[in-house]
Amino acid sequence: MLRVQKLAGQRGEDAVAHEMAMMKVYCYEVAGRMHSAGKEALLAFAAGDELKGMLMGLKRSTKTEPFNTTAARQEVAVKLIEEGKYCW
Repeated sequence: MLRVQKLAGQRGEDAVAHEMAMMKVYCYEVAGRMHSAGKEALLAFAAGDELKGMLMGLKRSTKTEPFNTTAARQEVAVKLIEEGKYCW
């Protein structure tokens, strides 16, 4: 994420649109995996009100903005097809 932000600062956001798309897709997917793994861990040792509070905290910390991952993936795929190779 920091690498893409640094590139955006150097080149401008329009120049790194594909990198931003890849980063957003990755972060979106990782947040879902983190929520699932965290929930599983909490359920293993907490119960009752303590569990409720921890689950609410987990939900807040893994919250993501709605994002069209399909369109972002297609954008990256089009770039790869145009280049005919992995270009990053």
